[in-house]
Amino acid sequence: EQWDWEADYGYNRDTNRIPKSHLLRMGRLASSLQLALAVLAFFCFVKMTIHRPAAWLASALFALHPAVLLNGRRAMMEGSHLLGMMLILLAAAWLLRRRNWRACLALGFAIGFAVAAKHPNVFVAALVSFACFSCDLAQAVRRHRAAARVGGRLLMTGLTAALVFYALNPGWWLAPLSTARTALQLRASLLRNQTGTFGGYVSMTGRADGFFRFVFAGEVQYFEDPTWAGYDVIDVQIQAYQASGLAGFGVDGNSLGGWLFLLLAIGGGIHFVRNKRIRREYRWLLMVWGAGMAALIFLFTPLPWGRYYLPLIPFAASMAAYGLWALAAPIRKQIKASGYGFAVLG
Repeated sequence: EQWDWEADYGYNRDTNRIPKSHLLRMGRLASSLQLALAVLAFFCFVKMTIHRPAAWLASALFALHPAVLLNGRRAMMEGSHLLGMMLILLAAAWLLRRRNWRACLALGFAIGFAVAAKHPNVFVAALVSFACFSCDLAQAVRRHRAAARVGGRLLMTGLTAALVFYALNPGWWLAPLSTARTALQLRASLLRNQTGTFGGYVSMTGRADGFFRFVFAGEVQYFEDPTWAGYDVIDVQIQAYQASGLAGFGVDGNSLGGWLFLLLAIGGGIHFVRNKRIRREYRWLLMVWGAGMAALIFLFTPLPWGRYYLPLIPFAASMAAYGLWALAAPIRKQIKASGYGFAVLG
């Protein structure tokens, strides 16, 4: 049966509303595997668009972020959510490099899978598609080429995404349009119920605080319903998880660490935009994706739930990693000039 949110843990346990251990284990393994693949795809994306050192640093920040590790290994959709988003970005970077029909098909497949994995990925798909095809259109205009070719590639990508999405959603096959309307209505109703039950943001200050705590300070939210704090069985599980050594090492709710993370991300973003050695297409892609997601999450996240902020963590990690690498440039130059690095290697 569905979990009864108006009843306590004992009632839900006694009335068979908690999944069996083996089912939870399989769900966790599936999500964990997809999270691992998401980290790999993220590394490839940052390596392609920035450079290898930033990819190593960004992947470490992303993979060790406490909120990513917690939510990505639950028996939920967050592992597939992050994997889908990373596949969209990786395919988009490939499209900007190749600009052929194979790259368009790859982006379409990635979008179809990502939106099927979790519907909010449609916002990532829209931002990334805009970045790719606006850049493609601008290049066609500069080179006096037919803009119709860009439209054809966009159409191919969109059709591929739609076909993959519907192939992965049998429940939509008989009545896709009415099912889409129903899905939107159910999503809106769910958000209204969540906000009404648990209380949503009432001010911009509250939104800014939640944005900082869950993205940069790395606050871990083990449960959204405050009544769960009284369940001893959950306290035991949380303590075991924290003592496992596998809960992440990032800032983990530390305000000072969060401010450092934020400053590195801002500094890295400014340096990234101004760095002419990085291809203009890649700078455009990352800024449209990152700034767009930041604005959407800040303005439309209805309540302070940590997992709703996960889509922004990869961008913050990539900019902070790039900022850290740029900040260390004088140190690297000094080491290289002194020959100390060669002495150590020798």
